[in-house]
Amino acid sequence: MQQDTFPLSIAPSHRSFATQERHNGKKKPYEAFDTADKPCPYTEFRCVSQPSQSPQSRFFLGAVFRIDEDTALTLLYSFLAVEIRGRNLKAVRQAVQNGCCSFLQEFDEATFHLPHSDEPVIESLHFLTGQKLDGILSAYKAGASS
Repeated sequence: MQQDTFPLSIAPSHRSFATQERHNGKKKPYEAFDTADKPCPYTEFRCVSQPSQSPQSRFFLGAVFRIDEDTALTLLYSFLAVEIRGRNLKAVRQAVQNGCCSFLQEFDEATFHLPHSDEPVIESLHFLTGQKLDGILSAYKAGASS
């Protein structure tokens, strides 16, 4: 049986980044993403209520987004699609497209201070694999009819 959505099976001792941060009792400034001066081999997707993922950047195919909105986008990898919802996501998308983004993380009120209204915020990350991914990618396959 093929699994359609994450989380993948992982060791029970796994705790997400946000869960680990929550246990120290202090809130930190929130950063939706970061950028580096050189290409990043992996991009970490730091999740609040599900296991985090870190696909290799070399498998990134492209981004699907609306040019007139920056509240949602989908990142396509050869084996995974990542649906991102939030606000002010243009800079997030551009960092991933440039290959210099080492992490994206969901906002967690218990872990982070509230960001300013003009700063990027990732409200949710949703991972798609299997048949659901095939449906998304079918529009991009060579010879696909519209």
